[in-house]
Amino acid sequence: MAASYEQLRREVTWDLAKRELGYRDGEPINIAWLCVDRHVEAGQGERAWCRRRRRPAEGHAMVYAAKEALFKALGTGKVGRMAWHDIELAWPDGAREPAMTLAGETAEAAASMGVAGVHVAVTTTGEHAAAWVVVTGADARRESVVSSQ
Repeated sequence: MAASYEQLRREVTWDLAKRELGYRDGEPINIAWLCVDRHVEAGQGERAWCRRRRRPAEGHAMVYAAKEALFKALGTGKVGRMAWHDIELAWPDGAREPAMTLAGETAEAAASMGVAGVHVAVTTTGEHAAAWVVVTGADARRESVVSSQ
């Protein structure tokens, strides 16, 4: 059960907050990084993007479709230690299209295939989400379209 406001008010100190946020006396505080960017850097950017949407479920459906399309574009499917959390779909500030970043086993598999770039497009209606992923590079000559309902 969550602690009450009064209990938290008594227990949380500035020293604790400074330690948690990595603040050092005399340094400027970057509120944007502390409030938003550090979560994106921790791999939670797509969740934040989905929550900001008018219909968060559509955002989650597009993310799922894009990740599934990536596995198919690689030609492997989701195999071995590849994981859904290895793939991050996010919209950088001001971008007109999403960016997909890979980590872990998925990034290793893509690199071993010579994948140099991943291009993704997503769309949604009230009932369906679809994604198209193209991987580029020396040995990467595949593309995949996935539709999720």
